[in-house]
This record gives sequence, structure tokens and C-alpha cells, in this order.
Amino acid sequence: MADQLAAELAKTQVSDDRIVSFEGKSLKLNNANSAADIVAAIEQCSNLEVFCLAGNTLGVEAAQEIAKALRNRPTLKYALWKDMYTGRLRSEIPPSLRSLSDAMMSAGTQLVELDLSDNAFGPDGAEAIRSLLTSPVAYTIQTLKFHNNGLGGGGVIIADCLKENHANAQKAGKSLDLRSFIAGRNRLENPGAKALGEAFSMIGTMEQIEIVQNGIQYEGFVGLASCIRHNPNLKILNLNDNIMTPRGAIAIAKELPHALKLQVLNMGDCLVKTEGAKAIAKNIKRLSDLKEVVLNFNEIRTEGGVAVAESCTALSSLARLHLDGNHFGKDGKEEVQKALGSRIAILTGLNEDEGIPSEDEDDKEEAEEEEKKDVSEKTESKSTFVFGQSSTTPQLGNSLLGTNDTNRNFGDFGNTSSPFSFSALSTGTNIFATGESNNNNTFTFKGTGTTLFAPQSSNDNPEHEPDVYYEPLVTLQKVTETKTGHEEEVEMYKHRAKLFRMDKDAGMWKERGVGDIKILTNPATGRSRLVMRRDVILKLCCNHVILKEMRMEPNGGSDKSLVWFTPQDYSEEEPKAETLAVRFKTGEICSEFLAAFEKARLAVPEPDAAPNATSNAKPTVAQPEKSESFSFAGLAASSQKAAFALSQTSPKKPTDDDTYRDEYEPNVDFKPIVELEKVQVDAGTENEDVKFECRCKLYRFDKDQWKERGLGNIQVLWSKSTGKGRVLMRREQVLKICCNHWITSEMALDVKSGNEKFLTWNTLADFADEESKPEILAARFKTAEQASGFKSAFEKCQANLGKVTEEDEVDNKVAEASSAIEKLATEPASAPAQTKSVFPLLQSAKDKWHCDTCYTPNDKSVAACLACQTPNPDAPKESKPTSTFSFGLQSATPATVPSTKNANSFDFGSSNSVSSTFNFGTVASTPQTGFSFGTSVVASPPKEESKPSPFAGFSFGGNPTATPIKTPTFSFGGVKVDTVDYKAFAKDPQESTLEKILKPEVVVEEVDRSSPASVAAFLGKLSTVMNNKTEITCQKLTDGVLKLSFSSTNYSPGDVMNELLVVMGLIKSEDKDFKPNADVGNLLRLLSHSISQDYFPDPTARIIAAFIRKDEDKIMSKVNDCSNLLNSFKI
Repeated sequence: MADQLAAELAKTQVSDDRIVSFEGKSLKLNNANSAADIVAAIEQCSNLEVFCLAGNTLGVEAAQEIAKALRNRPTLKYALWKDMYTGRLRSEIPPSLRSLSDAMMSAGTQLVELDLSDNAFGPDGAEAIRSLLTSPVAYTIQTLKFHNNGLGGGGVIIADCLKENHANAQKAGKSLDLRSFIAGRNRLENPGAKALGEAFSMIGTMEQIEIVQNGIQYEGFVGLASCIRHNPNLKILNLNDNIMTPRGAIAIAKELPHALKLQVLNMGDCLVKTEGAKAIAKNIKRLSDLKEVVLNFNEIRTEGGVAVAESCTALSSLARLHLDGNHFGKDGKEEVQKALGSRIAILTGLNEDEGIPSEDEDDKEEAEEEEKKDVSEKTESKSTFVFGQSSTTPQLGNSLLGTNDTNRNFGDFGNTSSPFSFSALSTGTNIFATGESNNNNTFTFKGTGTTLFAPQSSNDNPEHEPDVYYEPLVTLQKVTETKTGHEEEVEMYKHRAKLFRMDKDAGMWKERGVGDIKILTNPATGRSRLVMRRDVILKLCCNHVILKEMRMEPNGGSDKSLVWFTPQDYSEEEPKAETLAVRFKTGEICSEFLAAFEKARLAVPEPDAAPNATSNAKPTVAQPEKSESFSFAGLAASSQKAAFALSQTSPKKPTDDDTYRDEYEPNVDFKPIVELEKVQVDAGTENEDVKFECRCKLYRFDKDQWKERGLGNIQVLWSKSTGKGRVLMRREQVLKICCNHWITSEMALDVKSGNEKFLTWNTLADFADEESKPEILAARFKTAEQASGFKSAFEKCQANLGKVTEEDEVDNKVAEASSAIEKLATEPASAPAQTKSVFPLLQSAKDKWHCDTCYTPNDKSVAACLACQTPNPDAPKESKPTSTFSFGLQSATPATVPSTKNANSFDFGSSNSVSSTFNFGTVASTPQTGFSFGTSVVASPPKEESKPSPFAGFSFGGNPTATPIKTPTFSFGGVKVDTVDYKAFAKDPQESTLEKILKPEVVVEEVDRSSPASVAAFLGKLSTVMNNKTEITCQKLTDGVLKLSFSSTNYSPGDVMNELLVVMGLIKSEDKDFKPNADVGNLLRLLSHSISQDYFPDPTARIIAAFIRKDEDKIMSKVNDCSNLLNSFKI
């Protein structure tokens, strides 16, 4: 858009001090305050001539404020206001346009160009500018642009305004100076084309007429053709992509000889066919200034193509001839090229020729029918054939035999005494007389000059057509209005294309249909979708929401085809993931479609976006409308006269709450044949208290993308007996567990992407499946309050881990005793008497201790857990574990590590005081928590009053230490040892070392922060070794380094940012030998995270964001697919 604006401004030849441009700023001008900068710029420019608001969104109140400033600027000439109502309601646009129009009329401006393209205001917008287009302000307008405005019936309104203003100008002794009119993609159709043709004929100064893709048919072009002869200065005539047909082409072709200055003739994709092409070829021979002729994709056969080629060889100024996409075939292409002869260079190519179709005979018959219609129209006004017409009838009496002898007769022909006439048969006269002689002695038939076989009166009909009427048995109700499902949406783009889908089973592309592909936007929600219906039958072949994560790429390197993936396409009854491809006629159309798609994609609102770690996936998709269908539901409600009627149901619209909409469940009750006994099922949560429960949607992170895991109620459960909490969630209906893990002190709930509805956390062992598995989980709640409640309950459980009060233990014992008593009471009478007492269950909790590793209760007198050999923390120091079987070395207390094997236990492995990464049956000397298999983890001697830490991992046959760490590890046979050389990593970051870092704060302290260059050098090297697994660690390192650097008194935050731009290669270094060594994409990701933190100065964040947005093109050349990344720098 910026390049186009620069080109337009260059044409105006206006100096910069007379231009006020806010093009492409994406400003949301809702009220007076938001428009303050624009008003100030207008007031400062006293000689304002060009005012550009393209690429912003203008509200009613802001438009009124801008209009006040324009009332004092009569020098305004160029109003460049395209694409300035994105996301606005249709009702907001007319008042805004009226305010701006009234301001220009009050100021008495003399406009030269008015550009309102890409605003989709429809007939209402055309009505809003009626007063402007009929005022003296419009006398001087040379260019009117209404491209892609959805005018429809508004085209007639615009034409009426032009005609009225032409009359007003003549009354005022002036004339309109309109030269260029551009109104493509507006659905003008026949009424609009006819009305504009009349207006252009009246004006007579047109030099450029472009009305592409407007659904204009033969009748419309007949009305439009008349304006060509009344505008002798016409240079550009672009009628591309309409339904012209051969008849319309012939009507246009007849008027072409009057356009002697015509330079560009574009009638591509108009179905002119062979007859239309021949007519065009015949009438362009005199157009010596013609430089370009476009007739591609018109179903022209070889005969028509050769005729056009031969005519073009005589046009010396012609530079380009477009005949691709027609029906020439291999031999036909050679004939066309041969016809061009030495002018073959003007042919743009025939690579996409569609060949001769199989229905050749059908097309030939259609062409013959068209020709017959034309011939019949030509001969309607001519006289009919008659016998004996004096002007054409030979004189049989004296010249039929080549002699002038008046006495020579052939038989009785010409005998005056016995004339013959057909009328004499009824009167009894001589029937052998065949003629009569007139005064000139010449022979004529009786009744000369009368029409043979003519009807006796004007009411007679030569062909009998019986008037038969059958009374219908059932009267169908007339449908006065058909709903398409698009009433609340604005059409942002529309063009004819061919759609394909990838068949994974067959491994090939399959054609899905040909028709108009549309981008529809709902102004109320800001969401857009792609819709395409097949021609004629109007069956949906594409219907899906445009997501922010979608990417369109060239298909097979072609600039005319694009391919993309959608997770849910609703063109069929059920949503289905599809890989789709679309092919357009030209690369330019394809580029326009891609630009419209990107604009709609970037406008997708953020608040309802699902959590994503990358730009490749999105867990939720709003459901678009499904295909239209008919039902017989209207029969019961129809009137008595309409006994049989069809009612059309409106398609379903996508809404923001689709994620939480319950599916329809019919209330149908079937009585079972066999009554089944109800079986009480234990859920496994009977002994736990529900601290929190709410409905949400759960996701898990898998292979660089979020995947939906289920929808249901998530619970935070607390066990009084063990002092532990866990998170449990089952999917609705099927009740399958999708989340089940313990709450540990190391877990942390984070808000995802600034959205308070989303929470993410990590767990080392999730038991949703049969085996435990580390998972990264995310929960999406309907409201922020629900998310806050979940987080509060989660953190409360963390704070109370391992805390079991005596009151809770007594309650637990009472519950166990009650359960045992109930069990005894329900046993059959025949069962043997129970002698076991339940009262010992109520014994004091002081007689037992619970193992912190496996949660098994043990007697106070036992020195080590009977299940896992974890030492009793309350046992005396000199006590040793009892002899037991272990898979590995015998567990040892911190005070006594055996140097030889114990004869009373089974050992698998050896004693080793040196820790290793993987050990099977060794004694690890470094205290760590994690997952160990068969090791005795030895810690420093604990104090008497210390207690083991809460559970932070799993251990089989090993003893966890009493000192917890925040980052749990996972190992077999030994605890992972922190062997990272942090000082060396701070000097030279390595990818292999980065994955092992457990203490980022230590690295931060070791980084050289003596100068901004050293800080930037470290972050640049860090970006080169960062990957998806280590991104969080790198973010912590970046935050730590920048936070300490910004607090330095030797340099400012701006100095650090300047060096970072040098490292990325966005600005030049003073050192000529310096070479940028950073990964620009990774470093931008780290910066996008840092500028959102509290420690980052807001002015510095704005400066760096503005600079990066300024160099967007340079960054995109270095980083692939970085649109979302660059959007994160919009502050």
C-alpha cells in the first residue's frame, strides 16, 4: 500500500509540505482524543492539498473532529480515503462520510481525486456522498475510485449523481472534467452498467473506464457500449471478468472504431468466444494507438484466435497480446503463432491453453444459435419477399425472351384480352390467363406489391399456440426473501477461481469446484472466513474460519496458486481437516487474494485466542456456518392455501462461545427391556476433599504445538490423611481421565500470553494414561475469576503439603473405623464371627510415622520404611536399617556408609562414592531429588529437628535427601549431578551445555556486563544456541542480564539496545570488520518477551519496537514466517 501511495502522490506533483498522510498506521480513531494528532497535522498544514487516511479505521466521533479541521482547508484537492473503515459497523460509515462531505462543501474545495476504494459501504455509503457528488465541489473531479465497495444498487446512485451534476454544471456555465472512473468488484450488474453508460455518454470526457468483475451480462454491455462513441478521448477500457458472451462482445466491438485513441482493451475472462473474438478483430484494425489487447480465458477457438492475431499484426504500436487460456489446442496454438509472423514477440504466451474441450459439437451448436439470433435481428426491419414487385419483377411481355417486339407473345402471357390472375379463379373468368398488362404494356402478376402469406390482420397468429392452463393440486408458498447466511457479513474480497483438495489416501490433488471465492468479515466480531460455492449448483466447497496461525504458500512454485491447511472445514456436513489449494487466472489476482487474506488474518481478535507456543497450531476453532439445507418444517405452520411449502433454515453463525456451547441432546427416553442392577462404582476420590471444581478445556504441549486433551470439570483434591493434593480431570460423557498428577512444591502456574483465562504448568509424572509421563499442560477457563480460583486452590495445596494435623488424623481414623463397622454390619449372618476389633484403628497417630517417599505408614520403632527403606527421620542417629532385600546396595544412613557389602542383603551393583549420570545400584553422594532406581542417596547429616522434604519425584529402593531443589530431575540409578561450568558458559554459550543449566541466576552473575557491547555479544551468542526446549531458560537468562545491565550507572538501556541492533545487523557497526553473529529470529523472540516485563523501561521498549517495525522488510528477508513475531512489537 505504501508503494501505491507513493506512486499516486508522485503523479499529483504536490510538494511534501502540502501533504498530510497517515497511511498504513492502523490507527483506531474512535473519539476526539484519538484523532487529536490528525487534527493537529491538518491545522499545521495551511496549504493542504493531499489528505490520506488509508489503512486506518475511522469512527463517527473522530470523523466529526477531522471534519471541523477540514472546513478551513479550501485548498484540498486529493482525498485519498481508501480502506479506512476496517472493523466498523455498517451503520457507522454513512454518518462519517456525511461529516467529511459537508466539511469539503463548506470549505468550497475543488477536488481533483476522490478515492474511497476498499471500504465496503454498499448502497448506504453511495447515498451518503450524494450531496458531495452533486455539488460544485465535484465539478473539477478528474478521478473517481470506488474499487471493491460492494456498491450493488449504489452504482445506479453514483450514475444518477453524475448525470445530475452534469446538468448543474451546464446551468452554471461550466462542465464536468471527469476522466477516470474505477469501480471493480462492486456487483454493479446490468442496471448499474446501463446507468453508468448513460452518464458517461452525457459527460463525454472519459479517458479511463474500469468496471472489472461486476457480474454484467449482455444487456448491460449493450447499454454501456453507447458511451464509447461519445468519449473520443477514451484510452483505457477494462471490462475484465464479466459475463459478456458473444452478443455483448459484438455490441462493444461495433463501437470500437470510434475510440481512435484507445491504448488498452481488456476483455479477458468475459466468455466472448469465437464469434465475439472475430468481431473484435474486425473492428480494432483502425486503432493505431492500441498498445495492449487482453482476450485470455474466453473459450476462443482457433478461428477466432487467428483472426485476432492477423488484425494485431497491422497495429504497429501494439506491445502485448494476451490470448492464453483459450481453446486452441496444440495445432491451434501453432496456427495463431504462425498468423502473427514477425510480430510473434507481442504474444505473452499460450502456456495455459485449455485445449479443445470434449463437448466440441455442443459449443458449435451454441455458436450457430447465437449467429442465428443475430441474423434474425438484422433482418427484422427489412421488407419481406413478394411476387410481382415492380422494381424487381422482370417484364415478361417484351423483355423476357430478349426482344422488344410488343406483338410477340409466349402463349397467352401478356395478352390483354385474356389476363390471368389467381383471383380470377373465384369469379369464373378465363383461368388460362396468367397475367395482366398495365399501361406500359408490361407483364405483372395480379396483386403486385402485396405480401405473400401475410396475416390478414395484426391479431392473426401464423402458428397456433393453445392456451392450456392446469389448476395446481398443491399451491407452493412463494419465498419472498432467500437468506444466504451472509447478511451480517461484509464481502472483503471476491474472485473466480478453481479449488482443489489434497486426498491423502490417493496422494494426489483432486478438483473440488470452480466458482467465486470470497473473504467475508463480520464487523461485530472482527472474525473472517473463506467461503466458496461451485458455479450453477451453488454447493459449498470451502467454508472455514480464518485463523491467525494459518499460512498460505505458493503451490509448486507457481505465482497463480496458493496452498494452505485448515483444521476444520465445514463445506460438508461434518467439520474436517483439509489441505486446500486455489488457482487463479493471473499472478496479479493471486497476489491480491493473498493480500486480502493476510489482512483478514492479522485482524483476528486476540482475547479469544487459544494458548500457543508456536505459530503452527491453535487448539480451538470457532465453528463457521454449515451448508444451507431445506426442511419440511414449514408444512405444519403454513396457511391452508399453501398446503405444501418449503421453509429454508438460516445457516448457523460462528460465535465467540462456540467452545463452551453444549451439543444438542434430544430428550428421548427408551424403556429398557431388561432392568440392570445399579452397581456402586468407587471413583477413587472418596477420601479426598474437593478444594476446587470448574469446567474448562485442557491442552497438552506435544511436538512444538498445543493439542486439545479434553473438555470437562477440573478438580483440586486434598487428602487429609497424607497431606497431599492432586489435580484430577475427566472428559465429559466418556469420563476418561485426561489429567491426574500430584501437586508438588516445585510446580508453578503461569499466565499464558497475558491472557488471564489461560494457565500453564509442568508435571514430571502425569498418570492420565496407564504409565506416568512428564507433561506440559494448559487449562482454559471461561472467565478470569475461574482461573484465579483454580490458581488459589492450587497454591494453597502447595503451601500445606505434608501438613497433617492431629485433628485430621483423628477424623481419618474415625472414618476408617466407621467404614469397618459398616462392613461388619453388612456381612451375611452365615459368615463366621469376626473377632478382630476395630478400636485399634483409633489409636493415637503418635504410634506411627508416614514415609515421605512412598507414603507407607510404619511403626515408630522401625528405623527404615518397610516398603522403600527410607530412614525414619525420628530414629536415633546410631540406628541402622533392618536387614531386608533391596535391588542395589543396602540403604545406608548419612552417618555410616558401608565400605563393604552387607552379608545380610542382596546387592546388584557396587558401592561407589562418585556420582555419575546413570547408575544402576550405586551410592550417590550428591544430594538431589528426582527419580532414582536402586540407589541410596546420601546427604549431609541432618539436624535433629529437621524433617524430610515433601515428595518431589519417585524413588525405587533409594532414599531422597532432605534438601529440596526447585528443578526436579529424572534419572535411573542415580541423581543427576549439576556439572555445568557456569563461568565457561557465560563466556562461550554452547547448546549442549544450555540444556543442562539448572541455575540461570549463576550464569547471570558470571556474564561480563562491563559494557553494552559485551552484554549484546553474550545475548547474540545465546540466540544462536537457543531451541524450543531451552527457550524458557534463555528467557530467564535474558531477563537477568538485562535487568542488571539496566541498573548500571556506566551506560543507559538505550546503549544496550543500540548494540543489540548492531549484533542483529539492523544497523551498521563503527567497526568495519564486525560481522553480525546473532540469530535474528531467536533474539527477536527473546526481546519480545523482555519488553513486556516490568523491569523494562517503557520509553526504551517503544523505541526498540518502532525501530524493528521500521525495518520490517529487512527482518522478513532474514527470518522466515515472522509476521506474528513482528506483531508482538506493536506497542
